This record gives sequence, structure tokens and C-alpha cells, in this order.
Amino acid sequence: MSDTSNKDKYSINGLTYTKMGLLVMFLWLLWGDFCFTLMERVKPAILPLFLMGKAYGLEVSVKTNSIFMAIIPGIAGIVLGPIISFISDRHRGPRGRRIPFITWTMPFLVLSLIGIGCAPWFKDHFIQSGGFLGLDPRMATVVVVGLFVSAFHFFDEFVNNVFWYLYADVVPEAFLGRFLALFRIVGNLAGFVWGWWIFPHAETHMPHIFIGAGALYLF
Repeated sequence: MSDTSNKDKYSINGLTYTKMGLLVMFLWLLWGDFCFTLMERVKPAILPLFLMGKAYGLEVSVKTNSIFMAIIPGIAGIVLGPIISFISDRHRGPRGRRIPFITWTMPFLVLSLIGIGCAPWFKDHFIQSGGFLGLDPRMATVVVVGLFVSAFHFFDEFVNNVFWYLYADVVPEAFLGRFLALFRIVGNLAGFVWGWWIFPHAETHMPHIFIGAGALYLF
């Protein structure tokens, strides 16, 4: 009777863990949360500095910045969120119902993130070439960044609507409270790493931070 009870304690949705297997699963999920949290912080923290700050010479209006920071992600969330959540809940496959949505969109999400980060290089190129498709260098840069931002939020919705429910599918109920506590700690740790070591270099190393965040998320 006790063996059955102990087995149920380590089981969920057809998965049964050993103690070591449970530890490994915890470590992978928490590492994924650390990488995901860092990646998600990059765009909203740095892009406004590029768009509105004086360091890069764009100095766009508050309305334009709002389009990039609020309207585009808002539209993506309203339109795509319910659809992705509905499909994910009903998806069944050899890799579960969440992981495929993360892996399928990963290359495109990473490329979009890197594209946003390369905006200063695009701007320099447009200045040297005198513009792009009839647009002056400043406007051409804003348009290109807007395209990458739109692509980023399109693919990011696939991750945002399944990542937070992945642990509910694979963490046994008996350990869910402990996992959520660790989950919160790791998220705060990622915030500390971001604020202490990375964000201070936002205005001088924007491309490198975006590329690094994309590479970390891809890994």
C-alpha cells in the first residue's frame, strides 16, 4: 500500500519519476525559467532607450514608442493568445502538449530578437546608403525595427501562452508548492543578474545584449 502511495506521489500524467529524475526535471525547468526571464526582459528594457534616447539619435515620439511597447504586443496577445491556448490544451503528441509550441517557434523568435538588437547597425547602414526604399535613414530604421518587433511578439505569444503551464503538466502535485517557490526564487535571481550586470551596458552594447539573450534562449 505504501509503495503504491509513494509511486503516485512521484507520478503525473503518465510520467513516473525517481528522486534523481525529479531533481533533474526541476533543474531543467528552473534553468529554462532563468533563460526565459532574461530573454523577456531585454526588449522592454532596452528598446525604449534606442527609440527615445539621445544615444542613438532616433528620438522618436512617445506615440511611436507606445506602438512598439504596448500596441503591437497588446494586439498579439488579444488575437493570438486565446487561439494558441485553445490549441495547446488540446494538442497531444510524443513531446507533450506544450514543448512543441516552444521548439517550433524558437528559431524565428531568436532571429526576431537578434534583428531588434541589430537596429543600431541597420541605422548606420541606412545612413551610409542614404536611406532605404525611399525612406530617410531614421524612418527606415523605425520601419525595420517595427517589422522585427511584430515578428518577435507573434512568435513570443506561442511561448508565453504555454510556458507557464508546462510545469503543471510535468511536476507531480505533491511537489508543486516547492517547485513554485523555487520558480519564484529563480525568476528574482534572473532579475538581479539583469539589473546588476547587464542593463548598465544597455546604451553601449545593445546589439551584443540582444544577440546574447537570443543565444542563451536558443541554448
